Amino acid sequence: MKYAIYQVGTSEIATNAFARKIGIDLITLSPPNKETISRGILYAPEFSCFPFKILLGSLLQALDQGAQIFIIPTPKDIGACQLADFGMAQKYILEKTGKTFEMISLNSLNPADVTKKFKIYDDSITLKKVTEGLIVAAQKLSLMEEVETFYRKIYLSSKKQKAETFRTKWMKIIDKTDTIVDLYMLNDKIYSDFKKYPQIDIKNFLKIAVVGDIYTINEQFINNNIFERLCDLGVYSEKGISLNAFAGINFGINPEDILLNNKARVYLRHNVGAFAQETIRSTIKYADKGFDGIIHIYPFSCMPEITVRNILPKVSSDYNIPILYLPIDEQTGDAGFTTRVEAFVDLINIRKSKNNFASTNQNHNTKIEGNTNSNNADNDNNNDTNISKINTNKSSNVE
Repeated sequence: MKYAIYQVGTSEIATNAFARKIGIDLITLSPPNKETISRGILYAPEFSCFPFKILLGSLLQALDQGAQIFIIPTPKDIGACQLADFGMAQKYILEKTGKTFEMISLNSLNPADVTKKFKIYDDSITLKKVTEGLIVAAQKLSLMEEVETFYRKIYLSSKKQKAETFRTKWMKIIDKTDTIVDLYMLNDKIYSDFKKYPQIDIKNFLKIAVVGDIYTINEQFINNNIFERLCDLGVYSEKGISLNAFAGINFGINPEDILLNNKARVYLRHNVGAFAQETIRSTIKYADKGFDGIIHIYPFSCMPEITVRNILPKVSSDYNIPILYLPIDEQTGDAGFTTRVEAFVDLINIRKSKNNFASTNQNHNTKIEGNTNSNNADNDNNNDTNISKINTNKSSNVE
């Protein structure tokens, strides 16, 4: 049987590895494009969120290529809003058009649960295969995120061509590497290769974090390649959330995360779905790290992110950090998007220059005031000495 799976950004490398490990025939889907969006819009409800429409278009593309089973992640354990119901809704929509297919909803990445769902269609799939496949896929997601981070740094230090060479080289190596041990060894090799390039001091760059919906942050076609645009503007940028969140990768309890959760709970006490709480946590985290600005990018009709959109102005005021809000849908134009990002960067540059100027003046005035006080003290000491001499002379004359 032929399978297909929902892709986000470079996740295809990880999902293909998982498919090879468990032994299924996975169809390679093309990245989202205008045709994908057009087909999704044709069948999707008018006010459904942008990722729903794109996923529906991808599903139609998979069916055209002969897919019989479609795999969709529906991670309820991380509060993924209506994503948990995407599969059911889309299956209902397409079955009304006469299309027939099966759907596997992965609402948990527990190996036993995943194995149980796949064994319905293929009894040769074992717990051992699934466990190894999930570990390898998670390792690849982590390595790809590391490559993307280094890519942006090399872009700023050595321009786009060298950055692209670095990324292409290591993405191919990650794709071809399928053993857990070899993937573990790749981490040091990637870092060693990165150190061969000129290194940047992040303090010398404008720093902007991009927060919001996981799909719009990690799918460059949808976010208008915002990270590359920021690099072109000489801005160092970081993601508020990476694809690791979809894989449920957890590196243990971090005291800093506990403190961050407490700070975020002041603004949003309840889970409203999707990655809304993560958006607030990320905004606070980057404000505390001294970033110069935040870009909040999200699907236009995403209820959780719209809720956060109305909370973030308070966070912006309390933490003194500017935020640009960029809702994305099928009507988003490249020109308007580019203009808003460029204007935001220019305003932050002006703001930072004024703050640096004010800080320099304050330090200069403090230094002058310190010198003046020192001189006054010296003059007072000299006057006291002179008065003491005069009094001594008067005493001598009296005697």
